[in-house]
Amino acid sequence: MNDSFCSIPFVSMMLNTDSSYRFCCIARGKTSAMRGEDNEYLRIGSNTIEDAWNSDTIKDIRKSMIEGRKIPACENCYLQEEIGKKSYRQMKTDEWQRRLGKNLDERIQYAKDNNYHINQPPADLDLRLGNLCNLKCRMCNPMNSSQMAKEHFEVSQNKQFYRAYKDEFGDSPNKEKLADIMSSFEGNFMWDDIIGNIPHIKKVYMTGGEPTLIKNNYRFMEECIASGYAKDIELFFNINCTNVTDRFIDMTKHFGTVRINASIDGFEGVNNYIRHPSKWFTIHVNFCRLIAEEHIILNVTPVVQIYNVYNLIHILDYIKFTADEDIGNKKNIGVDFLFNTHPKFLDVNILPDEIREVALEKLYWFGEQKKEWIEKNWLTQNSMNGVVGLLKKDRDPNYEHHMNNFYRYTDSLDMHRKEKFEAVIPHLPNDLAKYHPRPSTRTEVKLDD
Repeated sequence: MNDSFCSIPFVSMMLNTDSSYRFCCIARGKTSAMRGEDNEYLRIGSNTIEDAWNSDTIKDIRKSMIEGRKIPACENCYLQEEIGKKSYRQMKTDEWQRRLGKNLDERIQYAKDNNYHINQPPADLDLRLGNLCNLKCRMCNPMNSSQMAKEHFEVSQNKQFYRAYKDEFGDSPNKEKLADIMSSFEGNFMWDDIIGNIPHIKKVYMTGGEPTLIKNNYRFMEECIASGYAKDIELFFNINCTNVTDRFIDMTKHFGTVRINASIDGFEGVNNYIRHPSKWFTIHVNFCRLIAEEHIILNVTPVVQIYNVYNLIHILDYIKFTADEDIGNKKNIGVDFLFNTHPKFLDVNILPDEIREVALEKLYWFGEQKKEWIEKNWLTQNSMNGVVGLLKKDRDPNYEHHMNNFYRYTDSLDMHRKEKFEAVIPHLPNDLAKYHPRPSTRTEVKLDD
């Protein structure tokens, strides 16, 4: 296939927390959300999966991919490929070629012959059935975390915070509109539609919010089990490791394959700071339980961002030690570093070259010390190559603006949460002060001028 083609628009549909239908979880921009003939967004609760599945938007995407034209919405994958990491696009295409074989070829050919319409339902659903979450991660936003939403309406009165937020996300969400969006995930129209698609599904990805807290995720699993299709479906979760319950574990045992990505973004206090108000002891206990569950395929997906750029090797070391020595190597746990490109003020690409060089030296050292462990897991090796490539990229030309917003955002949240960047993140704050001091003092932020 060409450098633009991806299997996702031919096999998968995403139901997003903002009630839109999207073709991919890492696609960005206007062309990532499905629109109808009137150019209005198709919405969960009003439009069906089939409406989105063969909308004009996705048919245009299929056409562009088949013809080899790159798509602006897919820039994250192009970035991954540019820095030497096998991209999400490439991995998903390999996966679905393996899973569907000739059926994928048939879908592509049918699309070519029928104005890029596909007559088979999605084999893969990405379900994000609400923003209910118990954490407020610093790289998250109100649409994806109910706790972040609650905090946002409190701290957005701070002009420094809101200046940084608006630069990246646009205007503040409307509280009533946000509540209406979340209520759309409760309607029978949506549930009848999802349940009707169960016989065709090969894989379901569930996140949120926090998927172990969202009641509708359990309802979906119950429907799959009751209908007898669970054994033919792969479940794939991204969870924050705060809520690994007996009920959750027991229900997953009914499914053919269960994969879980653990969202751990730092070691000990660094993780607690990024993923407030998580507690490291709870994370560790639940992570160990996931390792011990034989039916679960487990990986870890840290989000590479400014706060943890010096802490990446500690995450790696923790995972290696916990799996190999503490638990006893029951699983070959892979590490798939995700790259924070939004919000831009947390992107490591805006950091001074000197700081990124220090982070690179740490990774090179770890790579030499733990070479055998890294090489035994393709995912970890590919991911390490990607981080190295990311840190070697030329610095973003608009770094001054984004770094200033980083300080505004960080200081505002610190004051609201009664935390302190300098007290929690080792060494990085001092190094930042050398090469890019604050644009203003904490006093200025506190005065809200």
